[in-house]
Amino acid sequence: MIKYRWQRSPNNTGKLKPDLSGALMYFELVKRYGGVPLVGNKIFTVEDDLEISRNNYADCVNYIVSECDAIKDSLRFEKGANYGTSDWGRISKGAAIALKCRTYLYAASPLFNGGGFESNSNTKALTGYPSYDASRWQKVIDASEELIGIGYYALQSSFNNVFVVNRNTEVILSKQGTTNANIESINAPSGYATPALSLGRTSATSELVNAFPMNNGLAINSTSPASGYNPANPYLNRDPRFYLTIFYNGATWLRRGVQTFEGGLDKPGGTTIQTKTGFYVRKFMADFSNNTTYTNQSHNFILFRYAEILLNYAEALNEMGRTEDAVAQLKLIRARAGITAGTNARYGIPSGVSQSDLRTLIFNERRIELAFEEHRFWDVRRWKIAPAVLNTNVNGVKITKNADNTFTYQTQPAANLLFTNKLYHMPLPYSEIVKNSKMIQNEGW
Repeated sequence: MIKYRWQRSPNNTGKLKPDLSGALMYFELVKRYGGVPLVGNKIFTVEDDLEISRNNYADCVNYIVSECDAIKDSLRFEKGANYGTSDWGRISKGAAIALKCRTYLYAASPLFNGGGFESNSNTKALTGYPSYDASRWQKVIDASEELIGIGYYALQSSFNNVFVVNRNTEVILSKQGTTNANIESINAPSGYATPALSLGRTSATSELVNAFPMNNGLAINSTSPASGYNPANPYLNRDPRFYLTIFYNGATWLRRGVQTFEGGLDKPGGTTIQTKTGFYVRKFMADFSNNTTYTNQSHNFILFRYAEILLNYAEALNEMGRTEDAVAQLKLIRARAGITAGTNARYGIPSGVSQSDLRTLIFNERRIELAFEEHRFWDVRRWKIAPAVLNTNVNGVKITKNADNTFTYQTQPAANLLFTNKLYHMPLPYSEIVKNSKMIQNEGW
């Protein structure tokens, strides 16, 4: 995480000055556990009673937001003279607003906005609001517009540049690091050997692969023949983000085609570490398709970026009934991705799309735009769709190379998932429960 030390207040009041890293840590706790004890900026002494009760969810949201608002104007301003040089990578005003926006987004979402599963009203208040309030979506809109209003952040013209160009106007906050080739070495297909030794540690699922639409924006399972999807050639003419996110059979890498067919160089069988699904993860890597080895690249881990803010904005606008305003945000995302506009300039989004259908599109757009950026795990929970998408098999594809050099594709299970309601929230550590009699455990644990 970003390492910013809290400073003692100058008047020695026994409190610490507001700091964004503290607010960020509180958010990370609350999204996992629900309400936690709010100790704020208090400095404890050995005489203090440390058996402190959990604050309810609403208190925690209000605290995180108040910290963001208290600190934002004292942080580095993106339009300052040194922001692109000596101040680059330091916490900025935009980071505080982005955290506020994400906090409000979670708070407005079905799981937390009156949709808790708990049978006890007191426990429910710890993990979310007791009742639904549509106006919570307006707070997401306001925070999104506040960040957009800074006038500094913008989508990069190239999707991949977001992750490999160190300084760019889409990144709001990232964990800085030295250049390296770690991601390439760890995640690229396992059939590549020295000098570009690759371990192939991460397998993408067929469900994610199938979520990417065609390059005209239409889903591959669309009932419209206009999508152009061909099951016999499933990776042709897909959303350009697909090619920058997934290694698929036939993709070019290090001057050869990726071979994830049965017995191929990247799926040889036996005990070698290899894909379990027929796919590897390509995201976050520079383009090494015509190289013979890897070179060091910028691999800063992004905590907030502008595309997320636009997706937050679109989701909130749609929930407030402003469907076409939400469409406008999705069009920005899809245009940057390289999806064709079409004759109606809607990038595959149907004219007159309903609120419900656009909600489904927004869910999917977040899935593919933010893939492997640590959002999906939490999104399916806050949307309360986890039982539907996590109580099932996740699949891969078995690819057989035919004698005429064509391929046959067969879906096959890769793993079985199980989800129960208690998994909406993590359990408080047992060590915390036994040493604090006032600490109430989450339901089901």
